Amino acid sequence: MVRDGAAPRVGPPRRASRPGAPFRPDIEGLRAVAVVAVVLFHAGVGVVPGGYVGVDVFYVISGFLITDHLWRETARSGRLAFARFYARRARRLLPAAILVLVVTMAVAAAVLPPLEVRSVWKDGLYCALYAGNFRFAADRTNYLADRIPSPFQHYWSLGVEEQFYLLWPLLVVVASMAWWRRPSRATAIGAVAAVSAGSLVLSVTLTRSDQPAAFFLLPARAWELGLGGLVALAAPELRRLPPAAARAAGWAGLAAIAVSCAALGSRTPYPGTAAVLPVAGAGAVLIAGLSAPSAGAGRWLGRTGMRAMGRISYSWYLWHYPVLILAPAAVGHALSEPANVALAAGTGALAVLTFRFVEQPTRQAGWWSARPGRSLKSALALSSAGVVACLGAAVSIPSLHGHGMAPVAVIRNPPTTVRPAAGASAPPPPASTALAAAQAQVVAAVQASAGTRDVPANLTPSLSAASASEAAPMVDGCLTSYTATAVPDCLFGATTSTRSIVLFGDSHAAMWFPSIDAFANHAGYRLYVWTKAACPPVRIVLFSPVLQRTWTECATWYGNAMARIAALRPSLVVVGIAPNYDAAYDVVQNGPAWQSGLAATVSATRQAGSRVLVLGSVPGPVFNVPDCLSANLTDVPACDFSPIGRRVSGGGLVGIDLPGDAAAAAAVRSAGGAYADVRPWFCTASLCDTVVDNLLVYRDNSHITVPYADYLAPLVGDEMAAALAS
Repeated sequence: MVRDGAAPRVGPPRRASRPGAPFRPDIEGLRAVAVVAVVLFHAGVGVVPGGYVGVDVFYVISGFLITDHLWRETARSGRLAFARFYARRARRLLPAAILVLVVTMAVAAAVLPPLEVRSVWKDGLYCALYAGNFRFAADRTNYLADRIPSPFQHYWSLGVEEQFYLLWPLLVVVASMAWWRRPSRATAIGAVAAVSAGSLVLSVTLTRSDQPAAFFLLPARAWELGLGGLVALAAPELRRLPPAAARAAGWAGLAAIAVSCAALGSRTPYPGTAAVLPVAGAGAVLIAGLSAPSAGAGRWLGRTGMRAMGRISYSWYLWHYPVLILAPAAVGHALSEPANVALAAGTGALAVLTFRFVEQPTRQAGWWSARPGRSLKSALALSSAGVVACLGAAVSIPSLHGHGMAPVAVIRNPPTTVRPAAGASAPPPPASTALAAAQAQVVAAVQASAGTRDVPANLTPSLSAASASEAAPMVDGCLTSYTATAVPDCLFGATTSTRSIVLFGDSHAAMWFPSIDAFANHAGYRLYVWTKAACPPVRIVLFSPVLQRTWTECATWYGNAMARIAALRPSLVVVGIAPNYDAAYDVVQNGPAWQSGLAATVSATRQAGSRVLVLGSVPGPVFNVPDCLSANLTDVPACDFSPIGRRVSGGGLVGIDLPGDAAAAAAVRSAGGAYADVRPWFCTASLCDTVVDNLLVYRDNSHITVPYADYLAPLVGDEMAAALAS
């Protein structure tokens, strides 16, 4: 999101500093519309669930102004002064951007948990180099629904624009001078149209297959900037539009933007075809302004108040987002919608100050603008300052080592499942007495750990290594991706055995892999792992918050997995399901449809000749446990949580006393399956631990760590043995 062509002061319309480029007050007003939409969206105002389209409007404006400038200079002189062009962009964008980045990094280092700062400083580093969009795309960030967004996430749009500025001049100049004669407007239009059309096709395709890439990367966004460029190149013809038609186009364009803000939302597959409406609307407003800049919508957009907001739009865009993200961390709780709106509006004051004392002086400084080299060297220095600020935050992160040594968590005299003789049809029945004793040890350890104050120095895994504590299927391709529908041959356990077990479900099934693999190896079973990220083992149509569309691939994968189970006829199918498929997925997980779907899965598996064990819900803390502990090294209870189900943002219930738990157990048992209640392995009657002895229980906000799954292996093994013997 950039500011090109805005006046530095309030006043009557004037001509822009670029030769031949008339000042457009309606463009400043259109910027105001765009920035207000974005600010209200980030503040969580419900009436503009699609306010993120303001960024698309900015793209169209930028494409128009930059292409107009490039064409005028090329047509006038037959060449383009690239160094001067890039110097002008640097003076306009970098000072404010780096100022906000440095301040944001300093505040983030002060108020965020140390473990979270370890990620945030890397985000800042990429953004200081205008490559933040690459990082967010690689991390598969969901801009529209990320629960823990980076305070630098909004810098992705600056990365897209800077990359556009790097490449677009070459396209316009080379295309317009293709025949090495006088610049050809028609040739430039053809080249820009071809690139834009290809980008639109790519955007629509990627939105279905790789939404983060479509959202964050220039190739899928170039068509939006290109549309603005086409309006600029076709300006001589568009100025002939009758005033009445121009006025109609202007109002229709504003209406399209308004409808987009109100009708789109976090569940809209975006950008894709949905972006066409706001982009076309912005283009229509620009076209109207070519023929009737002071009439219709142009007159409203050109009002003093609209122009004043448009003038500070760049700085406002930079400031509002980190303030909204960091304020809850600073005060220790989430803010209400009115508080967010007031806070976002207050950042307008920061924007005014930044515009007055940073943007204006640096843009108008004669010493800087006299020689392009000075601006480019200053740009390098500014980016370097941003890099240094991020590296400084990295080295200032306090040690994450705890205090004292906790007892090493281990189940003494665990139950032993004797490996059956060759040819035996099933393992011997479990030693229920030993199982009860082992479970009593775990319950005692959970109860004793409830009083832990300090994070132990021998915490396993360490807080810094927690995020990497993933079970093997999560890292070797056996937890299939969102768009995959095939069921891979992921084989573990005693691979030469003639008997088999299947681990089936989502990531909450995959996280139990260490426990289940230990049993399979010990008891002599092949272990097939058929799991898919965020896809429950229930026949149900879901909305995917990641893909931002109806998730047909999940239903297809489920059907393929069930077919493989029927063909394989394993001795046991172990099912695991996350407890949080609620509002975000269009699922009422505690409702009858969900329970009947789970029962249907168990029944179909039983009819295929396999026994079924469903591992019950693991209590979910909602917050990121390692982050919390890193900020409370001497106060572990601050990160423990209540087992009572509670309602969170989005309407979902979290906790272990969910209404659906008992219903799920009853549904599974009525269909002929076994249900393992795992709640006592994590919680007392009043508290759920995040640290048990020396073990870190959770690697994030819901998944257990590999060491804790190893610790619980004897209990899981006996539940499996009991299911096999039933």
